[in-house]
Amino acid sequence: MGPCSRLLGVTCWCLLLIFPVCTMTAEVTPAVVWGTGVIKVNGKVVPGSFTVYAGDKIVTEVDSTATLTGRFGTAMLPASSAIVYAGGKIQMQYGQAVVIAQPGAEAQLGNLKIAPEKAAARFQMKETDSAMALVVLQGVLSVSDGANRVLLAQGQMISRAADEKQPTAENNPENGVQAPPPPAARRPRIPGWAVNTVGYLASPATFGGILGGMAAAGTFRSASPVVP
Repeated sequence: MGPCSRLLGVTCWCLLLIFPVCTMTAEVTPAVVWGTGVIKVNGKVVPGSFTVYAGDKIVTEVDSTATLTGRFGTAMLPASSAIVYAGGKIQMQYGQAVVIAQPGAEAQLGNLKIAPEKAAARFQMKETDSAMALVVLQGVLSVSDGANRVLLAQGQMISRAADEKQPTAENNPENGVQAPPPPAARRPRIPGWAVNTVGYLASPATFGGILGGMAAAGTFRSASPVVP
C-alpha cells in the first residue's frame, strides 16, 4: 500500500470517528437553570444551579423564580410557571415566561410557532386554563400555526381564549362555512387568534393584569386581526 493510499485510509477513519461526535454535539445542547425558591426539573427539586437537556420540564413553585440560559437565549419564569426545554426551542406549559430569543431559536405557545425575524427579540408568553397570549416586548416575531403566518412588531399582542373554536359547518351560526373574502381583501391572520396593540410594555406582574382586563372585556373573542 502506497503513502497516498495510507493517507486516504487514515483520513476516512478520522471522518468516521469525527462525524458521530459532531452529530451528538448538535443533538445534545444543554442549558443551565438557576433561581430562587423551589425549582423542579422533571418533577424533582433541583439545587440553585442545574444543567438541563432537551425534553426536560422546568417548573417553579409558589414564591419561586427561575432563569434558563442556553444557545437559544434566555427564558425567565416567575412563580407557578412551567416550560419544556427542547434544545433550540422553548415550549410553554402554563404560567408565564419572558424569553430573549436569538436568531434561529423558537418558542411554542399552543399551536403557534414563534421565532425572531432576522434579529434577536424579547417577548412574553402566558398560558392559563382560560387564555393564551403573546406580547412582543422588543424586536419583530414571526408567528405561525403551520399554515398561516403573521409578523408581530414591538407592542403587539396575539391572544385567544382556551376554548376558542375554529369556524366549521357545525359551529358556524349559519350552519355553513362562509365564502372567503376576495384575495385583495385578505389580511394575513391565524384562525382563532386575535392581534391587538398593547398600550404600554408590561412587566411580568402587570402583564397578568392586562390579560385579566382583556378577558373581562371579551377581547379574546371579539378583537379583529391587525398585522403590521
